[in-house]
Amino acid sequence: MTPNVSRFALWLAASLVALSLTACGADTETEEPAADATPALDVPAENAAEDTTPAVLPPMEGPVAATVAGLPVTVGEVQRVAYNLRRQGLEPDEEIQGADETERLYRTAMKRLIEQRVIQKAGTERGIVVTQGDLFNGVERVKSGAGGDAAFQAILDENKSTMSDVQRDVMASIYIRELFGQVVGDAQPPVSAAEIQKFYDENPQHFASSKEIHCRHILLLTQPDMDDMAKAEVRNQLKAILDRVRGGEDFATVANETTQDPTNGGKGGDLGWFKPGVMVPPFNDAAFALKDGQISDIVETQFGYHIIKKEGERMSDPTPLAQVSPQIEQYLAQQKAQETFQAFIDSLATVYDVKIEPVTPEALSGF
Repeated sequence: MTPNVSRFALWLAASLVALSLTACGADTETEEPAADATPALDVPAENAAEDTTPAVLPPMEGPVAATVAGLPVTVGEVQRVAYNLRRQGLEPDEEIQGADETERLYRTAMKRLIEQRVIQKAGTERGIVVTQGDLFNGVERVKSGAGGDAAFQAILDENKSTMSDVQRDVMASIYIRELFGQVVGDAQPPVSAAEIQKFYDENPQHFASSKEIHCRHILLLTQPDMDDMAKAEVRNQLKAILDRVRGGEDFATVANETTQDPTNGGKGGDLGWFKPGVMVPPFNDAAFALKDGQISDIVETQFGYHIIKKEGERMSDPTPLAQVSPQIEQYLAQQKAQETFQAFIDSLATVYDVKIEPVTPEALSGF
């Protein structure tokens, strides 16, 4: 979390995470393997990290909820994503229709999986290949984030998930990252001075004189390819840290020992002074709800898990355009890039044959 930076720039630092939907536990898969194919990563080769063999995952089994250009989306996959959405307290997409919230949540999960299949199909057609090494390295990062093999396996067992679930999550993030790079490219889309001025004029709430607060925080990072089980382990680690600071240990000292925020390591987690709307919404809401000296509960953002201590508050001076122009430019450029990618994905809806099966009561009762 970078202090005194526009929330728009912070939002964009995690734009690929939002696109990948991995925080919702979404899945993807490759084409079905031949009958004698070996499931990926069951027995890692000696040099698994460098294995350039195209990755092959076993086909999903069970009733089919939808197909995208011949790629199935199973009811079980949709239920798992819907369960994760509900577990995280996320609402169904506004445009999704359904008889009740459960059906709307199920259809939201299906929409996200269909979009991932579209990305997979487009990526395959554009020559994107996910290798065994890619999968192996991605899974190893998830294991590391969980605290090692034993902790990772314990989390899998507790949540009744499988290695294949994790592999599909990793594969999904790779397809999205690579396709995004192909469609959008590395160059920042141009943003004119007039566009920056227009944004500044139309969003005075972010730049006018207002209350600002001084906070410290401790951040434990999560990664785009982490599944829910690995994230739960990170949260448990932060809970132990929260108990320490609420038990009387100095917040700044503990922050120096534990925070993973690269922008303020060694600074006691100091974020400086910031206005409402500068930080990403969950962080912003938690921070501005605190009293002076109060420590928050655990807060989740796209960067990871935080605990926040409020040090004080005051009224700020208006922020001049020159000071925030670089952040506005970055936000608008990244917004253009995301819109370009989304428009590309939306255009494929008319190219690929998408078939959605009727939603059954059994499907809605499985999460």
